[in-house]
Amino acid sequence: MITGGVPDAVTVQLSVSDAGKLTGKFLSPMSMDCTTASYTAKTGQVLLEATDGKTSTHFKLVGKVSATEIVGTIESGEKTGKVRLVKWTYSPQPFRS
Repeated sequence: MITGGVPDAVTVQLSVSDAGKLTGKFLSPMSMDCTTASYTAKTGQVLLEATDGKTSTHFKLVGKVSATEIVGTIESGEKTGKVRLVKWTYSPQPFRS
């Protein structure tokens, strides 16, 4: 949700390669591959960055894994808001920092 605005749905897909590297993409509000996708196991922090090819809007999501949620902030261009990702599918393959 952008501060002072209305809640928006954001869908993110995260995957772990066979080598243990985190990759991701935003599926909504528009589809775009992440240029940065990282997870720090010690702190539980997730960082995702992507740029919309049509509008050149840069998206940055910084969150922390807490139980089955990722809670943090998302920036879209000049706008910043809170994010809470609550639905995800578990993969038994561990992340590597």
